Amino acid sequence: MRTAEYKNKARQIWWLLTMSPGWMMAAVALAVLSSVFFFVPYLAAGILLQEQLAGNGSFDRMLFWGIAAFVGAAVFVIGYFASLSCSHMASFQAETKLKMQAIDHLGKLPMGRVQAMGQGETLALLEGGIKEIQSFLAHAVPEIVQAILMPLILFGLMFAVDYRYAIAVCVVLAVVYRFQMLSNGPGGATDMMKVYLDALADLHHDSVEYVRGIREIRLYGEGKVQAEKLHHTIRRYTQVCIPYNLIWEKYRCIFSGMLHNLYLAVLPVGTVLLKAGDRKERLAIFLYYLLLTLSAKTLVPKLEGIGFTLLRVLEQVQRLESFLQEKELTEVTCGQKPENCRVEFQNVSFSYTEDKQALHQVSFVAEPGTLTALVGHSGSGKSTLLKLLLRFWEPKEGEITIGGVELKHMSWEELANQVVCVFQEPYLFHATVAENIRGGKKQADMEEIISAAQMAGCEEFIQKLPQGYETVLGEGIRLSGGEKQRLSIARAILQDAPIVLLDEVTSASDPENERKIQRAVDALIQHKTVFAAAHRLPSIKRADQILVLEQGRIAEQGKHEDLLNMQGIYAGMWSSYARIMNWKVKEGIHHEQ
Repeated sequence: MRTAEYKNKARQIWWLLTMSPGWMMAAVALAVLSSVFFFVPYLAAGILLQEQLAGNGSFDRMLFWGIAAFVGAAVFVIGYFASLSCSHMASFQAETKLKMQAIDHLGKLPMGRVQAMGQGETLALLEGGIKEIQSFLAHAVPEIVQAILMPLILFGLMFAVDYRYAIAVCVVLAVVYRFQMLSNGPGGATDMMKVYLDALADLHHDSVEYVRGIREIRLYGEGKVQAEKLHHTIRRYTQVCIPYNLIWEKYRCIFSGMLHNLYLAVLPVGTVLLKAGDRKERLAIFLYYLLLTLSAKTLVPKLEGIGFTLLRVLEQVQRLESFLQEKELTEVTCGQKPENCRVEFQNVSFSYTEDKQALHQVSFVAEPGTLTALVGHSGSGKSTLLKLLLRFWEPKEGEITIGGVELKHMSWEELANQVVCVFQEPYLFHATVAENIRGGKKQADMEEIISAAQMAGCEEFIQKLPQGYETVLGEGIRLSGGEKQRLSIARAILQDAPIVLLDEVTSASDPENERKIQRAVDALIQHKTVFAAAHRLPSIKRADQILVLEQGRIAEQGKHEDLLNMQGIYAGMWSSYARIMNWKVKEGIHHEQ
């Protein structure tokens, strides 16, 4: 189990290193060079000590080894700096590739999956996760080379002079590394890393959602509830962080204490060896090893710090790989073109989860130029049906066709030409009013944009903006919900797709805005195949067919009068709506009196 896990981690590291092979190879080569020259000053100091204690040291020899030590230190610094520069270049290229891959993949995922991820999770992946990988490649690769190579060179120098000192130091270092493994290995930070990053992602997600939704939270009196939810996430994060850090720090104290006193391993060996043989020669060797243990004290923390960073990065790589492996929607490059805008659902079933179906065996036909209304209680499947028609998801069973062509056999461009949707909560870009109306029809000129705006009833409020159609939305410019809705309808009018989807566009509007939006909708849907999901039943009385959805099934189907005569679900909904409206009228009369 552990072997497979280690192989997977090695594969992940190799994948990262090959993102920019040229720069990465240069970084590794320069790191090797700097690692070798790191020990030149120690070697020069050891030789000088030996010569001085033996009485053989001359000024020329001191000058030679002094210059050698200076050159070694200079090459180490320059090589290390150059290695870091190359690794930074490699990391920036890798970051660009990873972000491009992630963004391209995000654009090919089912839109429903993208919406389910939310802004917090998406930002955490694209910014936090990939940025952490970039930082690791930029700084850790030269450190890893040095952390692996330098101890090998160190042990080589130690064993080359006197194996007894080397064995003593190696025994202590083995104990030091053991505590380092206990800190970062299985049972330590490794097992806690995923839990920690999950808690961190939840904290990021809930914080973003709370800040972005603060207006609605206050407006609907949900401040305490949502704040408590965020407090719970913060507390969970804290509860994870404390044991996570305790496990890591528990062994690190012993690790650091032994490492900073590594010279103590040399003392007992030196005490024994100084009693026998040439005292001056043995003293020079003893001092040489004291110097080398000082270098070991700077090398081992490199590996310890990298090990901890590597755990975080590999978990982020795992998350990124899992995301990139999510199934994409199939796209055809040369898709078929529909003959007309006739829409047909044939035994369509779909479920978000394994245990409950959102739609079950839905079948109907919407003829060109007709209005199909979708009604039903919340969760009945209205929005799901529209999302499937937009190909936000693929049906689990059945087929959806436009003009006889199944959706998956159409290119994205062709589907966009055929279907346009006006959502309940439209999104406007940080761009000018004209650019927002232009939308996907980039070739549209100002005359076409103004015409679409006039048809959607936008001309009145656009003329009041500081720069009219050139006003940038979002820079201190705030539009009402009804104005945003009409702008989105103008965008749809300009696109002029033969199939129009209306997702409860007037559900949150006041009567005045509802009338304006309805006029804009009337301009949009002329001679189109229209689907309208609505809570306000009077708005769909004129529909050519009404689909009454109940628990993902079509419970009733027909025109308004036919459904009323059935005395079924629709008749009950209409009766309830009439009672509510009658009550509101009476309340208004009562208040006026």
